Amino acid sequence: MQANNHIGPAREQDTPTALLVEDEVLLRMVLSDHLREAGFQVLEAASGEEARKVLNALGVVDLVITDVHMAAPFEGIELALWMCENYPDIPVIITSASSDVAQSPELAKCRNAVFVAKPYSEGQMESLARSRVRARGASSK
Repeated sequence: MQANNHIGPAREQDTPTALLVEDEVLLRMVLSDHLREAGFQVLEAASGEEARKVLNALGVVDLVITDVHMAAPFEGIELALWMCENYPDIPVIITSASSDVAQSPELAKCRNAVFVAKPYSEGQMESLARSRVRARGASSK
């Protein structure tokens, strides 16, 4: 697991926590830095399997952002489907350079998942992340 998770023993109420799952180190660093500067606590994972371990250990994230194409056996679509079964109230943002993913019948099975095509801007991802976290908060009230 990445040691770079920046989460303390007690989570602040108004600070959303995002789990960023991306195997490309530079993309993960750039987006995680941007989200931290925007006020998110960010946990990082380099694979779907790492993400699953983080979620099983902590279970307290407000959002998961995942790439689709990562090392097998647990890619982004599988992670999203696993999230829908195990953490159905946590929104998932799935990213890929392949636009075919948006039309995937597998992705349609996960109601909490949305697709964003790469390349995306950090601002676009921040805005979508905030709206997904707000929507989750509104639906849990």
